[in-house]
This record gives sequence, C-alpha cells and structure tokens, in this order.
Amino acid sequence: MAVVERTHKDGSKTFWIVVRQNGKSVWVNGGHQKRASKDLADELATKGRNNQLATMRDIRFSQLVERYLADGCHSLRSQTVSSYESRLKNHLLPHFSNLKVRSSLTTEAINQWITLTKHSGTSDKSIKSALVTLGAVLTYAVSIGLIRESPVHRVRAPKTTDAGVEYTLNPEQTQALVNATPSKNGDKSLMLFLAQTGSRPSEACEVRFKDISWRDHTITISRTATRHGTNATKTDKSRFVPLSASLLLAIGAQKKVLNGAPDDLIFPTVRGHRRQMQRFAADVLRPSLVRAGLRVPDGSKSNYLLRKSLASNLLQQGESVKLVSQILGQSPEVLLRHYTKVRQQDATSAIDRLDAMMGDKRDTKGTVVQIA
Repeated sequence: MAVVERTHKDGSKTFWIVVRQNGKSVWVNGGHQKRASKDLADELATKGRNNQLATMRDIRFSQLVERYLADGCHSLRSQTVSSYESRLKNHLLPHFSNLKVRSSLTTEAINQWITLTKHSGTSDKSIKSALVTLGAVLTYAVSIGLIRESPVHRVRAPKTTDAGVEYTLNPEQTQALVNATPSKNGDKSLMLFLAQTGSRPSEACEVRFKDISWRDHTITISRTATRHGTNATKTDKSRFVPLSASLLLAIGAQKKVLNGAPDDLIFPTVRGHRRQMQRFAADVLRPSLVRAGLRVPDGSKSNYLLRKSLASNLLQQGESVKLVSQILGQSPEVLLRHYTKVRQQDATSAIDRLDAMMGDKRDTKGTVVQIA
C-alpha cells in the first residue's frame, strides 16, 4: 500500500492510494488532504485483503465521473467545470451511472442514449453539448489507462441548425446597458471593463491592479480563473489591451474605494474574494439588460454578449480582423467563425437597402425606372 502525491498545473495536489488486491495494483483517489487520504488508505488496505475493492474492469461511469471531477479537470475554467457538472447531472448520469466503463459504455449505448434523449424532447444542441462533456470524461479514462479509445469518437453527433444571425449590441445599446448597471460593489465598472476590453468573463474576474500600466493606458491579460485557482488564458498567451480614458477613470475610482494594493483583484466580491462570473451574469448583467429595455439572450449566451458585441462593432467601423483578434486574444480564424455572425438588424437593413435600389433605379439619362 502506498500514497502517491500528484501536483497539477494550477498548484493543487491530489493524493492517490495504491492498494494491492489479487496481486494487482488498484488506484483509488484519496482527495486533496494528505491526512484524510492516509486514514482512508488503512480502510482500503483491509478491503484489498478481502477482495472487496472495485477493479478497473468493474469501474462504473459514476465512479469515473467522481475521479474526473477530482483529478481530471484542474486546468479547465470554472465556468467550463460548472457546465460539465450540470450536463453530467441532468443528461449523462441518469442514463449511464451504473454502466461499467470498460464493457458496457459502448458506441451503441451512446447512440441509444441519443435516440432516447431526442424522443424525450431534448434539443439537438443540448445533446451535442452533453456529448462534448461525455467525450472529456472518456478521454480522461483513456489517459489513466481505463480504456484504449473513447467510444464517443465513433458517434455521429446531431447536426444543429444555425441561421447565422447573432444577437449583439450596437455602441448605443452597450452604453445604455452600462448606464443601467448599479454602481454598487464595482458592478458598473466591471460592466464597462467587459464592454470595452472584450475580456472573457473568467479573465475579468482575475485582473489585478498590478496588471495595469497607468502610463501606457493598457492592461495585461494573462490569467484566467479555474475551479481550483488560476491558469493561463485560453490561448496560453498574454495580451495587452488598451484602456480608454473613461475606463481608466473608473478603475482608478475602484482602486481608491478598495484601497487596492498591486496584488489585489480589481473587481472582487464584497468580502474581497474572486467573483463567480456566472453569478454576475445572473444577478447583474441580465437584470441590467431588462432595465435598459434590451433583449436578454437565451441561456448562457449572455456571458459572452459584450465580447461578441465589441468584436462586431470594431469590425463594422472598419478595424482589421488582425487588430480585433489581437484585442480579444483570439485567432483570426476563430474570430471570423464564432464572433462575427451577421446581426439581425444588419441583415434587415441590407434587405431594405436592396429593396430601395430595386424599387427606385435610374437609367443613364436620369429618369426613374420602376421595377415591378
């Protein structure tokens, strides 16, 4: 019997207990506390001698999920982990919980789940998102040697329809949203920061006063929040984002209110802790959209509303794709694919302009030609 310590990228530690059973090693996740894992090791050693431990062959999906959430998602952003947990609870565990991962969780079983879930009225988009989570869990199973290949790779995911029209805010609507946001707890300053920098929500809740260059009017964005701490940004690259005079003034006022030191968070909670941006979206962003008389996006789309709006507005005013991708910390390819869908109001305006041209054309002599 042994206790093996593993250190993750974010600095957190997990203790694994190795117990012998029938001449083979059985690895059990002992959690993050060394003393608790040692206490558990004694209990597991007794079970090992009595052949009562579940072997790799007998591990069920619910047990794999416990391992994955404790040991396999430390590098993920907190919002991603929360989404995974929700999909596991609502879609995956009710169906796959008791299936043995090695023998029963097959491509056929997953296809059967897709069919049943569709018949229950779940949208194709929700099924596709759940498959992403299932794929992450089973990829972890491959990494720990539980299975050789993820069965999700051979599953044909449902096709989701995409009309290519995205709801974003124009500059006037964005300003109306900022004005409708309460000033308490730095909420209004955070809303302005999201609107003018296009930061990901997980990046915004990790910025600190030391990241600001007051002389150059820029901020360095190099960290993102994860479930157990911090990590590099989604692209593993730092970027410098320019700050407007109004945003600098708002951050300066925030620093004065907080008496902020260089290492302090710019937008903490009332108690000085790091914000949960999903709570910010639910408690501040969505109510402020209502107060401003703006439409509230469905589901989690509101989390990236300001980021997508900034990208759309900058491109519409003629800025280059390369510049916008540099500000957002996103590759030009991904920017064009995910952040520049046609806005509904722009599509309508384009059709109106075409209708006007078709209905009121002039010939070369200046006479009006009506087209039926």
